[in-house]
Amino acid sequence: MEIKNQLNHGHAAAGLCEGMQLDFPENFPPLINLKQLELHVTEFEDQSILPWLDLIEACPMLSRLKMKTSQSMEFKGSLEWKAAKESHKNLQVVEMVRFIAFSTAGEFLINLIHNTASLKKIIIDPPKHYTKLSFLNERDFEVEARRFHKKRLKVALKMAPSVEVVII
Repeated sequence: MEIKNQLNHGHAAAGLCEGMQLDFPENFPPLINLKQLELHVTEFEDQSILPWLDLIEACPMLSRLKMKTSQSMEFKGSLEWKAAKESHKNLQVVEMVRFIAFSTAGEFLINLIHNTASLKKIIIDPPKHYTKLSFLNERDFEVEARRFHKKRLKVALKMAPSVEVVII
């Protein structure tokens, strides 16, 4: 399996080659100098994006996370995920590109809110088009993102009332 990875002066971009699935390690190696991270991740029927939380936990200096998500199939697995060992102290900005509220991306974001002491801003950028994929029917992702913000994020943000949420 090939994983694309670029590390350069505290920046990283990582993604899977199309059609590949990642077996997550028990522990990611510490990336103590990484300050910005961009992930391109795909949610599969039996693999959520929640294990990427372990990578974020391995980056104690991370201040900005940009995650571009996509779905291969409707997720049918468990949403249970272990809580972080300790709260992330430097992550300030999280940008979720192609955010699909009813996928595990929503759970990922709520988990970050609960486990990040320094979070200041969340940028949600849902896909700008309707889709007619067989497992999703026709959905307006922007409406879904706003509904997710009103119902689920507002509850999670009671723990972090100073976090600004922007839906693009």
